[in-house]
Amino acid sequence: MSDKFYVWAAKIEADAAVLVDMDGFDNDYELDVGLAQLDTYPSGVTLRMDSRKPSHTLLVDSVKNTQGVVLVSEKMKVFLDSQLLADVEFLPITVLDHKGRKLDAGYYIFHPINNVDCLDLENAEPEWDDIDDTVVASVKALVIDGAKLPEDKRYFRPKHYIARPMVTKALADAIISAGFTGVQFLPASEISGSLR
Repeated sequence: MSDKFYVWAAKIEADAAVLVDMDGFDNDYELDVGLAQLDTYPSGVTLRMDSRKPSHTLLVDSVKNTQGVVLVSEKMKVFLDSQLLADVEFLPITVLDHKGRKLDAGYYIFHPINNVDCLDLENAEPEWDDIDDTVVASVKALVIDGAKLPEDKRYFRPKHYIARPMVTKALADAIISAGFTGVQFLPASEISGSLR
């Protein structure tokens, strides 16, 4: 990997579950804009396995979901905690199987807070959202100004381009080296248009 910054994406794995229909939490937009949730986050938030894929029951370390959040296993949470990352929260999720039964598996929304004003607007050539003019709907190129990113911010969302969290090369390399499943990182230099 030669880029400095990557978009975190869930990798499609054979027989891996996709989680849908978050219940018990309605502040999705607050996640996107990087507002802290830990103090007010409710207990009992659930995501369920997609009923359209009943044979897909494998829970990987970074689970694909329809909420646009990064969802990580307990094992991955422990690893990420050991990385001493700045401005992150782990918000617990209960996973339900296809029949709505709770699974005994620890999963968390890996939530970056305090979005960073680091998108290089001149080189990104953004198109602004029609509804919220503080949000970039798409970019010609995803260009991060590393000089505006604090050194301890290795997992973050750019302030205006909130579609997906990003990581530094060092963190992406560490995660890949640790062998976690369901994870892939898309080079920022290959991103254009919109993400969701």
